[in-house]
Amino acid sequence: MKNKLIFIVVAFFCVLSSSVAQDVDSVIELANKELANYAIDPVKNVANLERASQLIEEAIKMEPENIGLNVTLGDIYYNLYQSAIKGNDEINATAYLDNAKKSYADALLKDPNNFDANYSMGALYYNKAAYSTQQMNELPEDFSTNGLKKIQVIKNEIMDSFDKALPYFKKSESINPNHLKTLTALFEIYSRKEDDTSLEMKKRLDIMIAGGKNQTSYFK
Repeated sequence: MKNKLIFIVVAFFCVLSSSVAQDVDSVIELANKELANYAIDPVKNVANLERASQLIEEAIKMEPENIGLNVTLGDIYYNLYQSAIKGNDEINATAYLDNAKKSYADALLKDPNNFDANYSMGALYYNKAAYSTQQMNELPEDFSTNGLKKIQVIKNEIMDSFDKALPYFKKSESINPNHLKTLTALFEIYSRKEDDTSLEMKKRLDIMIAGGKNQTSYFK
């Protein structure tokens, strides 16, 4: 049976701070218009996403302490990365992914306890594992030595991505123990690692699915 891993959707249509200078507000308004146009047809309107990234970068220069701008920029670059991957544009995909990482890292430098930045960085690596899993599942059956080596390389890449995602999801859970996507990702990662922590994540998911709330976080 082929392994399956569900991608986590990274949404960037967040509300940015309105307590900034008017010139920054104007730039943000233009960026939001570009994002709205992109949302109408994400396949055809990638150029709108590019323009939005340029506008948000300009807004960050004006308001460097606005963490929400860094997170939004990271989300935009991540969506550009996904678009490049779908178009088999590996060169730009790598650049976009690096820019997304840098944007989230910049946000975390300003506030290590920012939930959105931690979750988004974790989702970035988690989705990388999902993409590698998809690539592995699409390989033709090949039980030769070279074929098995190729599969093992991809499996190693998947686990490496999980290991990189884990600290960010743990931090996210410590901030918000009732975020369903965070708990789902933690359950999946620990299950793949054959770690009994997956059982605790399952319990917490079950509480939420039943309409309850986790009273405390598991990770401190």
